[in-house]
Amino acid sequence: MRRILKHVVVLTFAFALAPGVSRAQWTGEGIPLCGERGWQFNPEIAPDGFGGLLAAWVDARGPLAQVFARRLTADGLSAPGWPESGVRVPPAAPWEHGWPQVAPDGNGGMFVGWVRWDDQQPSAASFVQHLLPDGSRDPAWPDTGVAVVPRRGNILGMVADGAGGVSILMSASNDGLPPYTLWAQRLTAAGVPAPGWTSAGVDIGPGGAGSEAVGDGAGGLIVGIYTGAQMRARHVTGSGGAPDWDVLLQNTVGGTTTGVLDLETDGAGGAYILMKDVNDYLQRLDATGARPTGWAFGRRLTNAQGSVEQFATLVADGTGGVYVSWVAALALQPSHVWVKRFDADGTDGDGWPDTGVPVESGHGNVPRMAPRVGGGVFVAWQDSREPVGPIGSNIYLNALDHDGTRLTGWDSTGVAVCTALFDQDSPVLASDGAGGTIVVWSDDRNRPVGKDGDLYAARVLGDATVGVAVSAIAAEAFPDRVTLVWQTSRVSRATIERAVADGPWAAILIRTPDGTGRIAYEDRLVAPAVGYRYRLRLDDGTTAGEVAVTIPVGSGLSLAGAWPHPASPGSSLSFELDRAGEVEVTILDVSGREIGAERVTLGAGRHLLPLARLGVRTRGAYLARLRHEGRSLTRRVVVR
Repeated sequence: MRRILKHVVVLTFAFALAPGVSRAQWTGEGIPLCGERGWQFNPEIAPDGFGGLLAAWVDARGPLAQVFARRLTADGLSAPGWPESGVRVPPAAPWEHGWPQVAPDGNGGMFVGWVRWDDQQPSAASFVQHLLPDGSRDPAWPDTGVAVVPRRGNILGMVADGAGGVSILMSASNDGLPPYTLWAQRLTAAGVPAPGWTSAGVDIGPGGAGSEAVGDGAGGLIVGIYTGAQMRARHVTGSGGAPDWDVLLQNTVGGTTTGVLDLETDGAGGAYILMKDVNDYLQRLDATGARPTGWAFGRRLTNAQGSVEQFATLVADGTGGVYVSWVAALALQPSHVWVKRFDADGTDGDGWPDTGVPVESGHGNVPRMAPRVGGGVFVAWQDSREPVGPIGSNIYLNALDHDGTRLTGWDSTGVAVCTALFDQDSPVLASDGAGGTIVVWSDDRNRPVGKDGDLYAARVLGDATVGVAVSAIAAEAFPDRVTLVWQTSRVSRATIERAVADGPWAAILIRTPDGTGRIAYEDRLVAPAVGYRYRLRLDDGTTAGEVAVTIPVGSGLSLAGAWPHPASPGSSLSFELDRAGEVEVTILDVSGREIGAERVTLGAGRHLLPLARLGVRTRGAYLARLRHEGRSLTRRVVVR
């Protein structure tokens, strides 16, 4: 992307975008996490530690399913080095990959685990790779990843070990067929087994689907195990070796849904374990495997008559307790999404009723949660409150404080994150580290153009603003002017500020957003080859939406990009010639492959060339190149 800047017209964004009108940042209906051809599904996400998001998913853009990954910044942009289409985690190979797992490395990169289906290496079917903060594969790791253990099976869980490495739970057998055994492995940042561990891993004992794991805070794992007849918990220390404790949680009497549903840390080396056996039960074990006071018999999520819980999940509350969300219908009432907090001593959290708190209007399903920095919890769900038909299910979100009350600005039935046409479902979410959350979901809004199964993402602030309060969505530099556009949300007015090069900021004027929330400004007090920075200052004193541009030296040749904007396959490429002559216009994909080209003789002035004539027929990111009498300009074009 940076190579594009080596042309006559130079436009540099402070947030590392290529020349031209920028791709929009967070918006109200979400931005594509991946909108490539084919189907993208099974997203796994984690915070990147810098306000952004780490994500991996299964991607069917080609003939075989593969695992791709992407990192988004806090502004909703691809982090430097990461293409908008994502990074293929394992290299291309004649076999399929799936079931990704993600764990942050603490530096902005991530560990990605996956399963490989092939008959070439029957002793190794699950792998882990380390992607650096810039999206490249760690050179210390093999390109094909590191085999977890020399057996065939699936990764059930993966957590950062707190020392730059990763701890992994896997269910496997020698031939990939039952019976299955649970195995633990710990890899260092260098991609080798941690001290005390071997390439064979640690045998935890029988177990398969319905087993889960959580980190103990010291590189080890607490594993909730479902054997078919029992639910147990075992602990593998960070130094490896056989499990140092084994606890029978309960003998099972339930049916096919019996198993360990979720685990979450208690913040003190122990864990909360959520189990299903007819009803859902919550148990806490401390770092020694003992049941603390108040947890001798575990806890029902609620004692409400007739409640049968589904889709239950956990998230730590940051003070030693835990939040639980589930779906259930009480007597003579519709089914609701419920949330409840339990204290570390097993009692209901202060202010929380036994039934929990409903967070929507009776149309929610499949809830997921993320903690809120500063206290409280976010819960997202797929919502069918709209009539059945082309609307389909949508994504909604609510936020509760530590005492069970709604945060200011949040409705009792939730806030719409995305209500686009057709189905949006299966949300997952992660903290943004600043009091908000980032939600990712599967999205079929592009079904009318023959494209199902995209992945979209949205950032929601703590005040229920969907998208950020300010996004710089366009900034263009010309020899005699700079044009800027910001998209705002819940902003009544803002002061536009400017700085020359690295000089101090100075207020230019106060602007009120138009009816669509946009603030536009054109600055004509500029000089060639000089750099300028612009931003908005809000009434509360905060600043946002900073961009930086360098004024080009006038050449008379300009490439304005796609028009109208935002670009679609029906848009045209706009450019201007200072004199008549032969012009060559070429469209490239982001890898540099030519998509289409046209050579034509034109007169001086502005011209429009349809993108479709240049081979652009699908959404994606492209490069447009204009050549005229030995001069060349390149612009980035994003088609939605």
